[in-house]
Amino acid sequence: MLSKSNIEKYYDENTRESDLRNPYVYYLIRPLSFLVMPLLVRMKTHPNIITILRLLIGLGLFFLILRRYFEDTHFFIVAIIYTFLVVLDYVDGNLARYFKLKSFYGKMFDGWIDTSLEIGLFISIGYFLGGQSLFWGLFVSFINLFCIWTSQRYMYVENIKLQYQKSNNDINSSFSQNPKTSQKIIKFFFIRIENFKIVYFTLLFILCSVYGFINEWHRYGGFYLIFFSLLDFTITIIKSLKSFNIKYE
Repeated sequence: MLSKSNIEKYYDENTRESDLRNPYVYYLIRPLSFLVMPLLVRMKTHPNIITILRLLIGLGLFFLILRRYFEDTHFFIVAIIYTFLVVLDYVDGNLARYFKLKSFYGKMFDGWIDTSLEIGLFISIGYFLGGQSLFWGLFVSFINLFCIWTSQRYMYVENIKLQYQKSNNDINSSFSQNPKTSQKIIKFFFIRIENFKIVYFTLLFILCSVYGFINEWHRYGGFYLIFFSLLDFTITIIKSLKSFNIKYE
């Protein structure tokens, strides 16, 4: 049963605070992920099994889209299946907390699956729509991947810098640990823009597929994804200019 005591076993305070930043997740997606927890806990399901299952279902879904198995009038089935995959993304986290199996490996693998599914969906739908939609899907995905690579590169170099400062007992010399007001404002708006992504890939996807606006979902949603990616890229560049303006031997 979904008693309060059971929920607290796989929903810690840090996760709750993170979810509260996105009411859509807190009031809809996360509660949906709780529904299957009693069964999965009883089956002692490893969280990595759910993560791998998400990938396999996603690949199968993309294959069916590319083979044009779904007609325009039945595309809402794709949206429902993909929304289910999004819910499963929260299920594996619930399981990891419940069985105390949280790991950095799992966090990295889970994030990789998330990005792969989003890009795979956008490109496969572009292929399904045909014409310039395929090029648009590839272009948007390229921008997204480039910005993700830039962000990952920043974190890699930042880690090297921290290791260098630690070895030279200079860990606090880079820049102030307290973010400026402007940085807080930028972060605030970035989080709000980022929160819309899950709405775009679930609720908005379902509504557009039901009412026959998949072309519009793909076209105008691409502009949103580009804007979000470039905003993330800009923030990363600004942080790089501030953080890496030091010399090392």
